[in-house]
Amino acid sequence: ILDARHPSGALLGADSSQRPSPAESLLRYTSLVKQIYPERCMDSRAQQAFDRASRGYDALCAMDSGFDHTWEDSKSGTASGRSHWWESKSLADIQTFLEFRSAALNALYTEIAPNLGAPGMASLDHLNTLIEHAQRTCEHLDRKEGIPRSRFWHVKSRPKRSAQESAMHYVDLLCHLRGMHCFCLLQGKQFVHVADLHAASPLA
Repeated sequence: ILDARHPSGALLGADSSQRPSPAESLLRYTSLVKQIYPERCMDSRAQQAFDRASRGYDALCAMDSGFDHTWEDSKSGTASGRSHWWESKSLADIQTFLEFRSAALNALYTEIAPNLGAPGMASLDHLNTLIEHAQRTCEHLDRKEGIPRSRFWHVKSRPKRSAQESAMHYVDLLCHLRGMHCFCLLQGKQFVHVADLHAASPLA
């Protein structure tokens, strides 16, 4: 993980440049978290490896969402302060978060995105409208917490994305709001504690 030269290398092996599918990335990252999370792994390099794997996974998520996100982007970060969802989280919280991401990925990317525009299904324009609302919510809450600008913030010019990339970006936005702000976008509500969020907004 520490010797990885590409984002995928942090998940698949140091020399790997093969880009896995979103589902494969999530599955591999979830498996790695169980092995290298500092509370569980006694290796002195566990924290560094966990952060590197998390940044690699985040870079892959960004690329799957249509962003030009490089490995250098994923290695950089703020010197202090909480700016990523995996920071200051217990292993149990991270596992619950990844379960939500898996459910959202399956619903939005696997089931809905391929059928956008079909009879009885939402259009890509509708999904992009939902994305813009989520971006504005992310920006508002991030600014309140002093979190720096990121790909989750709204931009004036709407980039051209495929249906799959738009679905992935919406998954990212939903997860950012839950992971960073205990905010359920579907309910439009922020919770004080993670347990309250999970109870009021379960995976289903």
